[in-house]
Amino acid sequence: MHKIEFAKSFLKDLKKISKEVQNEVIDKWIPRLQENPTIGQKFIGKKMKKFHKLAFRYKKNDYRIVYQIHKKEILVVLLAIGSRENFYKKLNLNK
Repeated sequence: MHKIEFAKSFLKDLKKISKEVQNEVIDKWIPRLQENPTIGQKFIGKKMKKFHKLAFRYKKNDYRIVYQIHKKEILVVLLAIGSRENFYKKLNLNK
């Protein structure tokens, strides 16, 4: 099982989303990432190739979590979370 660390940016983003989605992330998605951090997809492109994204849907809304895997430390660092449309704008990447 991987250790999970939260970047300040992730915690800040998490506070901005609804309590229902926060609970979904904490109860469902973080434990899944601890068990198997490769469930997400790697970003394509030079800028983001070291990062993964996990896509999930909650009540007709799509969300993304960006994280980085540190294999040597058996560590997953959660970096950002947001709704799909705001997420890509925030990262300044094309969809």
